[in-house]
Amino acid sequence: MSNVDQQRARKIKEIRSNLPYFAELCLKIKYKGKDRSKAGKIEPFVFNKAQWYIHEKIEEQKRRTGKVRALILKGRQQGASTYTSARFFHKTIFVPGTGTFILSHQAKTTGPLFDMVKRFLKYMPEVIAPEVDTANKNQIKFSDLESEYTVGTAGNEDLGRGLLLNSSIVLRLLGTERQTISKQDCSKRCLMQTTQRSSTRAQLMA
Repeated sequence: MSNVDQQRARKIKEIRSNLPYFAELCLKIKYKGKDRSKAGKIEPFVFNKAQWYIHEKIEEQKRRTGKVRALILKGRQQGASTYTSARFFHKTIFVPGTGTFILSHQAKTTGPLFDMVKRFLKYMPEVIAPEVDTANKNQIKFSDLESEYTVGTAGNEDLGRGLLLNSSIVLRLLGTERQTISKQDCSKRCLMQTTQRSSTRAQLMA
């Protein structure tokens, strides 16, 4: 193997194992800072201070317990949802057989969260980007990996029942605004039951 090939192999290995490195090198997000001249600009995803703090705490828990269970009490525009979306996207495309589900408290939040993931895919370097089998308004499937990334809105009872029946594929869950989701919500109840199973690797509520 030539030096160039060795360097490329090391870089890909680092991308697969190092989320902050992967995010900065491979993911793009919309600028959300205070500089109006940059509003809407597409830029590399470089962790901010809050995202680094969340990342370090989650990695520490994962080392201790082998899984992640986290309630993130976040301020506005600190990037907790962006961080978690990137974390789960990273696992979904690099760990075959991974299912990720994003449960949003409102329909108006579901769209932007999924748009973020579609933007990740759109701007990924071709050498890293996975092959997409299905892409619609609430789901992306990666055929070669047998992995999928799905979003939904709280209150959809059919969604909740479907997840309970197919709970073996739901390995990673992000819920937004947990306190606003009704305790009687079937989708929430089914997801919480699912994430109690040993196969579930991560559950974050932001």
